[in-house]
Amino acid sequence: MTIAALARKNKSAGPSKAQPPSLTVAGGLRINEASVIERDADRVANEVTAPRTPRLHWSLANIGIEAQRRRTDADGLIPLSQAAANLKCAQDHRAAEIRSHGSLRFRVPATADLKTLFNNGNVPESVLKDRVQTALTRMAEEKRLKSPESVPDIMKKIFPAAGGFDEAEYEKAVDVSDRTKVYQSVADAQTKVAAIDKPKLKTVITDCIKLVAECAADQTNLESVFGSKHSTAKHVYVMAKVALTTAVNHIDSSIETDYNLDDPETGLGGWADYASQHIHLESAVARVTNVNEAKVTIIHEACHLANPTVDDKGYYGGAGFEAAKEDIKVTNAAHFEEIPRRKLGISQYEKILPPKPGVDKFVDEPEPGEPSPIYYDPFKPGASASGAALTFEQKVKSQSDDYLRKAWDKAVDVHGFFRDIRKEELAGHTYAFQAKKKRIMELSKLMHLTVHEQPTNSASINQVDLVLAEGIAHGAKNAYEIGQKASVPTPADMKMSDPERFQIYTAFNKVIEDSIRAAGTITGNYTDDKKLMDWMVAEYRKNI
Repeated sequence: MTIAALARKNKSAGPSKAQPPSLTVAGGLRINEASVIERDADRVANEVTAPRTPRLHWSLANIGIEAQRRRTDADGLIPLSQAAANLKCAQDHRAAEIRSHGSLRFRVPATADLKTLFNNGNVPESVLKDRVQTALTRMAEEKRLKSPESVPDIMKKIFPAAGGFDEAEYEKAVDVSDRTKVYQSVADAQTKVAAIDKPKLKTVITDCIKLVAECAADQTNLESVFGSKHSTAKHVYVMAKVALTTAVNHIDSSIETDYNLDDPETGLGGWADYASQHIHLESAVARVTNVNEAKVTIIHEACHLANPTVDDKGYYGGAGFEAAKEDIKVTNAAHFEEIPRRKLGISQYEKILPPKPGVDKFVDEPEPGEPSPIYYDPFKPGASASGAALTFEQKVKSQSDDYLRKAWDKAVDVHGFFRDIRKEELAGHTYAFQAKKKRIMELSKLMHLTVHEQPTNSASINQVDLVLAEGIAHGAKNAYEIGQKASVPTPADMKMSDPERFQIYTAFNKVIEDSIRAAGTITGNYTDDKKLMDWMVAEYRKNI
C-alpha cells in the first residue's frame, strides 16, 4: 500500500497494495495476517487481543547511539550543544558518503536529529518529548520495551532535566540493537532483492507462472468464482503469466523488497504498479519464508500488472468477500487468489463434507474407502456462499470493513510519501518538500508530527516524523483487523425501529468507533484519531 516513490505517486492514484503475508494475500497492498483459514470462535477471540503472525510491531526511531562514543557530563547526560555537534559530524560524514557512493544507506541517530532541530529552535522541547512519548507508548502497548516501568517514568529518566538526554537510560528502555524496534534506513525500505534471496524467489515465481496457467485453463473454477465474467478473469490470469515471466527475467528492475522492515510494521505485504510493471514484496515474501504465502502474494500482485482495472476492492476473507458482485470480483485482485488457493489447498471456502443433492461439486465422487473430497460452493453475488441473503451483520461488516481497509491503505501511502521526501532531503534535495509543503503541513497537524511545529522557512521531515507516520499506519492496520472480528450491535440492542439503512449506519458507526478505540495509540486521543481516519478514507486513492 506504500507508494513506491513520489514520482510514481504523482503519475496515478498510486499502486495497488497487498496485505502482508499470511495464508491470505491480498491486493496490491497486502495486509500482514496470520492464518485466516482457521476461524474458529476461540482463535478469533484470541486474535482480537493478540498480534498475528508475522507479528506487527511499532518501530521507534533510533534515539541515537553511534559507534563512536560521545562526550558526556558527570551524570551521563549529553548536553544539547554536544548532541548537535555529534549529529552535524555524522550528517556531514553521511552526506559525503552519499555523494561519493551514490547510496542512501545511512543510520541517522533519531534523538540526536531531533535534538539538533530542538537546539536550533526548530522543534520545541515540549513537542519533542510529546512525540517521543507517543512512540514509546505505542511500543509499551505491544510490550516491546525492555523496561517494565511506565512510559511517564521512563520519560523522566531519559529526559531528566531541560536540555539533557540520558543515553544510558534510553538504552535501558529500548533495545537499540534490534532492527524491528529501531528505524534505521529509509533506503533499505525499497531496494533490490539480495543475491542470497534471488534463487529461491525465482523458483517460486517460476512455480507461480505454472500455477497461473493452470488457473486460466480451469473453466470449472473460473465459473465458480467469477460467474458470467469467467472469460474476463481467464484473460487476467493469462496476462498475469506474461507479467510474471517478464518480472522474473528482469528481477533487478521489476521487483524490489523492504529490508528495513517497514512493511511488517505497517501491515503491508506488497504492492504493484501497472504503469511501471513494478512489484514490491514484503521481505518475508522475497525471502520465501512460507512458500504458499509467497505464491499467493506474488499472484495477487501479478494480477494488478495484468490489467489496470484490477484494483483492491476488498481483501481475501473479508466481510462480503464471496458475495461481491461479478463486476467487483473480476476487478479485485484478492478474488484472483481463490483459484490458486484451491489448488494449493489453502482456500478458506472449501467444504469437506459431500454437498447436498443438487449442489454443484467440482471433483469426482471418491472411490470406496477413500476420504471425502473437497467441494466449493459457487460464489453468489449478493449472497453468502450458501446462497442465503446477506444478514444485517454481514451488511454492516461489509461497510465497516471497507472504511477501515481504505483508512489503512491510505495511511500506508502517507507513510511512503513522507519516507520518499525524507530520502530526497538526506540527498540534499528540497524540491519535493517545497512542492508538497502545503499538504505536508496539513498532514503533520492531522497526524501529530513535528513538521508544522517547526519554523516555516527551515521545516523538514525528521526521523521521528517517519516513526510516527509508520505508527499511524500500524494503528490503522490494528483497527482494520479488530473491525473484522468486532461484534455488530443489532437493531434490538440499539433500540431502533428506523428503516434498515439507518440501523446499518448507526451500527456501522459503532463498529468503527469500537475498532479505533481498541487499536491503541494512533495520535493520542480518539477525537483526533477519528478525524484522521475520516481524512484517510476521504482521500483514498487520491494523489497526496
